[in-house]
Amino acid sequence: MKQQALLILFALFSIGFISACSKESEVPTASGPIVGQWDINRYVISNLPASYSTLNGTINSNLGTDTYTFRVDSTYSEDYSSSNGTSKGNEEGKWSLRDSVLTLRPTISTGQPPASYALKYLSATGELSTGPFKSSGSVQNPDTHLNETVTYTLEFFYRKRY
Repeated sequence: MKQQALLILFALFSIGFISACSKESEVPTASGPIVGQWDINRYVISNLPASYSTLNGTINSNLGTDTYTFRVDSTYSEDYSSSNGTSKGNEEGKWSLRDSVLTLRPTISTGQPPASYALKYLSATGELSTGPFKSSGSVQNPDTHLNETVTYTLEFFYRKRY
């Protein structure tokens, strides 16, 4: 009788062990907070000349589209277009994350290899940031209503969709 009870217990243990190890029950592990799709959420303009200082701040509208998709296999793609749809493009490459710096290495298309660039993962807000960088553009002067070229600092922020 003891042998039958041990045999039944062994059989139940074996069935439990085999079913726990089957491939059907395996769930892929997430590889950190980066994997998924990220959309442009906002951008911040700062350091405009004094006469344009009212334009400094966060912009949440007319962003166009800019979506990064980061995959588990360390590849990514980016699809973007201007707010009026006249300028569209895409990019593909490899990504790596070290500490909070996400390094993107676009694949070679033609000619010179494109330069790598970095985004910063802001764990406190759950966003990706380009970090502030200098830019320039034509802006209408709020006093004279004339278009003038000015320099300013720009920073883009991305939110994870899924």
